[in-house]
Amino acid sequence: MELACANDLDLAAAFSDNEVQTKAWMEAFADFSKPEITHPTSHTLAKQVFWPLKDGNYHLLAPLFSSSLAHRIWETIQADRFSDETKEARAAKHDGKDHPHGFRVYPNIVVQKLGGTKPQNISQLNSKRHGENYLLASVPPSWKSDPVRPPLHIESIFEYRFGGRPAVRHLTDGLRNFLQREQNRNNVGIRNKRTEWVDCICDELLLFAAEIQDLTAGWSAQAECRLNRNERYWLDPKRALQDTEFATACRNADWCDAIARRFANWLNARLTTEQTPMGDAEFLEWYSLMYKELMLTCEEWDTHG
Repeated sequence: MELACANDLDLAAAFSDNEVQTKAWMEAFADFSKPEITHPTSHTLAKQVFWPLKDGNYHLLAPLFSSSLAHRIWETIQADRFSDETKEARAAKHDGKDHPHGFRVYPNIVVQKLGGTKPQNISQLNSKRHGENYLLASVPPSWKSDPVRPPLHIESIFEYRFGGRPAVRHLTDGLRNFLQREQNRNNVGIRNKRTEWVDCICDELLLFAAEIQDLTAGWSAQAECRLNRNERYWLDPKRALQDTEFATACRNADWCDAIARRFANWLNARLTTEQTPMGDAEFLEWYSLMYKELMLTCEEWDTHG
């Protein structure tokens, strides 16, 4: 091509004795060096990213991936899907048996074929994986949460409905273990750490209460509801908008104090061990923390009517 572009006479003489034919061939070979596309372009199916610039324009980026990285991922997924260990583990699961080797699952995986019938034209690694390139699903998770149920047939939410939540059990167990480890020490750092644990438990309680409070107003008026009255005032506040008698009783009751006391008693019971008995001092600490949070809730309700 370089000789054709340079109009080399020796090359022209080697092509043909026909001057017209020689010229046509020389021009054809010279054209091979000219790019077919004179401006940047991409394929319509290629992934592209619009990168904004300060002047309101943008760069259109075409992200490229490493062939060696794609091959490593392909090898990993192949082993996870088709190795002998994986097949044995799947068979054990199907038969309900234990197996020392686990297995991975790749939902909604897609196989992209590169190179068609000639994958070697792409690269050596592409040829080794038969032109296959795995594309993993890139979609947001689909959460299926259990519906929130009103706390019926129980007298208090603390022991089972709230105390049985996995996050709450994790926090109370962690705080109890922490107190056992530090039972012979008492300094500012330990007290601050203890307060952090209790603050997290308070947050879980307020989150749980918000879920119940978001239910349809008036659920606490059902015959199946056996909650004590203070927890009804706290957990079914929208009932006051349609039940004047309930609203009056709620305003006259110091339910923040009652709930904070129930919380402190419940937490003391959860944390008490032979090494770390919980007493009045701990009760007052838990009560104070919870009471402040409940008063903020009351103020917010008053502000928003």
